[in-house]
Amino acid sequence: MAASSSSSHVKRFHVFPSFHGPDVRRGFLSHLHKYFTINGITAFKDQEMERGNTIGPMLVQAIREATVSIVLLSKNYASSSWCLDELVEILKCKEASGQIVMPVFYEVDPSDVRKQRGDFGIAFQKSCDGRTEEDKQRWSKALAYVATIAGEHSINWTDEAAMLEKLSTDVSNKLKVELLKEQFRSLDEDQSGFISVPELRYAMESIGEKITDDEVKEMIREVDLDGDGRLNYDEFAKVMMAKMSDEERARAKKFATDVKLSKEAEEAMRDLFMFGDLDKNGFITEAEFRYVMTRNGGKITDDEVKNAIQGADVDGDGRLNFDEFVKVMMKMAAMVRNFTTDVTLSKEEEEEMKGLFMSADVNQDGFITAAEFLYAVTRNGAKVTEDDVKNAIQAADLDGDGRLSYDEFVKFKMAMKMIEEAPMGKNLVTDVKLSSEDEKSLSEFFVGLDEDNDGFITAAEFQRACQNDGKEKTDEDAYKDACRLIKKYDRDGDGRLNFDEFVRVMLAMRAKHARVEKVTAYVSQKANRFIKFVVKTLV
Repeated sequence: MAASSSSSHVKRFHVFPSFHGPDVRRGFLSHLHKYFTINGITAFKDQEMERGNTIGPMLVQAIREATVSIVLLSKNYASSSWCLDELVEILKCKEASGQIVMPVFYEVDPSDVRKQRGDFGIAFQKSCDGRTEEDKQRWSKALAYVATIAGEHSINWTDEAAMLEKLSTDVSNKLKVELLKEQFRSLDEDQSGFISVPELRYAMESIGEKITDDEVKEMIREVDLDGDGRLNYDEFAKVMMAKMSDEERARAKKFATDVKLSKEAEEAMRDLFMFGDLDKNGFITEAEFRYVMTRNGGKITDDEVKNAIQGADVDGDGRLNFDEFVKVMMKMAAMVRNFTTDVTLSKEEEEEMKGLFMSADVNQDGFITAAEFLYAVTRNGAKVTEDDVKNAIQAADLDGDGRLSYDEFVKFKMAMKMIEEAPMGKNLVTDVKLSSEDEKSLSEFFVGLDEDNDGFITAAEFQRACQNDGKEKTDEDAYKDACRLIKKYDRDGDGRLNFDEFVRVMLAMRAKHARVEKVTAYVSQKANRFIKFVVKTLV
């Protein structure tokens, strides 16, 4: 009854793997599944099945519905009666329907499997304890038989990845042969052992090839060794294998990239690309890219998706081929490495900062230029000038390279947030009467200079402000200028300026310079304009 059922089952799986989980699941088997995915091979997975003492009807059905069974014979394989029952059922299918059985001897000697000796034999004896003699005999015969089938031996390979790749290729080739046999049988309607011109044309059209009768006749003539105008199986296989080779070359071209990747990285990229290519057309659209980036709960905005696609879309078709996809993913991976800052952020703040930074970093190089900053601000409706943006960049650009790193961007945004949320906070207190405009402008300027956000401006902080004014000045000269300014206006003598002292400095300097026509208007300008004002005073 088992044999009859096996021969009539539709093949739902390419491969059924039989294995002892603790020995191979996390390493060998998981990597083998990756190779199967790359080659388009579907394998039965039993993670959600509850294992018991005997295999259930669902597992028996899965075995019968597979074209190939791979038996991973590891040290403890025979310790599981479940595995042994699987093996018996697999060999029944081999006998009844010609199922392909491929053993892999994983760190075990085939002779130990055949004779049930050594560590493998000890494991087998544990399964036999308390079982009937009939169970012992059918298990023993199954192990002895599978050990005689040609298969891969892990001890013969120094590179396990190479063995897995070969195993996957072997499975793929065997599946092709089985497919050809099935096609030949289905096309040979009169069971004569030959395929005519109409039958071959139908076969070609079934794999998406549009072809005429004359073209089919020409194909037959090229491989028709006996010249009878029809194909036997060998001739049919030659025609169809040539067509499959063309498809494989097209597939290789589909996954071509000039980015140098390790074998593991290339496989990971292929897996990710295939995962995102939902319609399997060889391209990733904006919607599919968003799906890839949010698959594990990640967040990405529409602007970030558009910027990523536009930045990598070399041919300008609005989507990513594999090469473009690899490049954008490598660039984004590099950006993740650049998302470092010594500012303590909450998880929500960190996500917000990364989103804002990536949205502004149009070319995805890990920095925000003045042009990118202007684009990011104006597209949200804000009215700012190029000078405003340049001043903002200059105030936040701690290393003076004319652009903002992620760390500089975070510090700038957090400083601005501090001003917006608490313009007269704990450290921004003065008994000098100021207009609201003066208060806001002086607060912005103070926070911009107070790099460590401790509520005070040191000589070193003033020194860096002096060095960012565009004039060449040595570190020593800039530091001396800053020290003179601090000493002159440091009312409490602590060697630094608090906000009240800073306000008095700015008002005194403002009063001293008659060329400033409208004091209130000047003070209300953005904080970083005062840097130039202070430097001019010092010179």
